[in-house]
Amino acid sequence: NYLGADVTEVRVAAAESLGEFGDWKKIVTPSLQGGLQANAKDPKVQSAILKTLGKLNDPLALPIIHNNFREPSVDVSKAAIAAAGAARQKDSMHALVDLQKDVQKWLKNKQSGPYRKPDGQQGDENECKTRLDAIQKEIIGAFQAITKEKWATANEWEIWWGKRKATFEIPK
Repeated sequence: NYLGADVTEVRVAAAESLGEFGDWKKIVTPSLQGGLQANAKDPKVQSAILKTLGKLNDPLALPIIHNNFREPSVDVSKAAIAAAGAARQKDSMHALVDLQKDVQKWLKNKQSGPYRKPDGQQGDENECKTRLDAIQKEIIGAFQAITKEKWATANEWEIWWGKRKATFEIPK
C-alpha cells in the first residue's frame, strides 16, 4: 500500500492514481479513508486523497468529505470542499450551506473559525479574513459545480438554496 510510503510525493501519487479505479469504489474508498487517517499530519496527502474521493463520486465517502470541511489546514478544507463539488451530491449542498453560514458569521465577528496557519497559530485579523475568504471562494465554486448555477456571492446562494432545497435535483 503506497499510501503508507515514506515519501510524501509517492503517497500523493498513490492517492491520485486510485481515482482511475471508479469501478472498484467498494475497495478504493475504504483504502482512501484509511489513508486519510494515516496521513493526518500531511496536508498534501490528505488533500490528494480528498480530491480522489470527490472524483470517485462515491456517496459513502460524503461523510468523510464533509467532516474535513472544518480542518484547521485551509488546504485540506479547500480540498474537501472541492471534492464535494466534484462529487455533485445533493447531501453536500446542506453541509456546504451550513459551512457558508458559519463562514459568514466568523467574517462578521472577525473570528478565524477552525482554520489556522501551517504553524498552528490563528494569526492576525487580516490573515484570518484571507483564510475565510479562500474557504468562501471554494464553497461558491462547489455550489456552482453541484448546481450548474453561476451565482457569485454567499447571499445569492442563500436565497437561491432557500427557494429550491425542497425540490432540488442534481442537473445533468
